[in-house]
Amino acid sequence: MAVITIIGSGRIGDALYKTLTVREDHDVRMWDVDPTKLEIPMTLEESLRDSAYVLMCVSSWALKAACDEIASYIDDDTKVIALTKGIEPTTHLFVNEYLETRFPGRYALLIGPMIAEEMDGEKPSVALCATEHVWDENIFEGTALTALFTTDITGTALSGILKNVYALGLGITDALNLGQNFKASFAVRAIHEMEQIIVSLGGKKETVYSFAGLGDLIVTGWSPTSRNRTLGEKIAKEGVEVLKGGEGSEGMQSIVHLARRIKGGIPPLYSVVLDIIEGQEKQPRERFMKVVQEG
Repeated sequence: MAVITIIGSGRIGDALYKTLTVREDHDVRMWDVDPTKLEIPMTLEESLRDSAYVLMCVSSWALKAACDEIASYIDDDTKVIALTKGIEPTTHLFVNEYLETRFPGRYALLIGPMIAEEMDGEKPSVALCATEHVWDENIFEGTALTALFTTDITGTALSGILKNVYALGLGITDALNLGQNFKASFAVRAIHEMEQIIVSLGGKKETVYSFAGLGDLIVTGWSPTSRNRTLGEKIAKEGVEVLKGGEGSEGMQSIVHLARRIKGGIPPLYSVVLDIIEGQEKQPRERFMKVVQEG
């Protein structure tokens, strides 16, 4: 029986708990820094005892603290699977780069279209599980979540950041009432920019058009429950003040830091989104239209 510990009882953590517990050969445990969220209260040490897998369902700002907390309680062969996207703020490393410093050779990223509300309802989905080496066991086999292995860790990590950049833009197009035809055209330009950035930074082209790239972009840019699409709408309607001290500030830092690492110049759509969140672009409608229509 595989012992699996989920760190973080948020929406995605709870959804994965439901997903994994359908298998009778899984002993799935949940831990959160807030014990009131847990149906079965236990200490962190108890939750990690004999764990073969740890699923990190925490935000990037909490990643370092979570890694610090679990490190002394897990075995050297325990595998760590992170759903965290973005950049670890104290080191400015991408999530995969940071995890390599903490759990070298035994971590994975799980990225793809995984809207928590749908997973709660046991609706099927497919995601990429990016690892240095393909693992012998797939803990998601036989569940509603299909995990396909890839060794393109860089491309998968960048897909997780970039889809949020362009989902913000897609939310802004919704707020500007530019229509579904324009929104689809925006998405085409966005995926081309994702390819440009990911390949230039060492990722693979096929990852861009995979479940971690195109798949996650579609669901994040169109789902009514998507946090980043909704945040884009709010920015367009209420201004960048909605980012200050709110849930969107963490993701915005990732967008800014990634822009500094892009090789060959920042692509035009990315540039517009960056200017918006930095408060330098108050009227994005004309710039969006120019970039999408003219390239």
